[in-house]
Amino acid sequence: MLRHSAISSIYPGTKDIRLAQRFARHRSVVTTMVYTHPNDDDLARAVEQLRC
Repeated sequence: MLRHSAISSIYPGTKDIRLAQRFARHRSVVTTMVYTHPNDDDLARAVEQLRC
């Protein structure tokens, strides 16, 4: 549980999936994606930053 919490905290702070992957020592980024929990605010921010 502590490992999950630590990895889950790295991604929101950095928004860098590769950094979280390296921290977790996962071979595949797909494994790391289990620990990311994007929410509606994250999605809204990403859409607002799109250049249209």
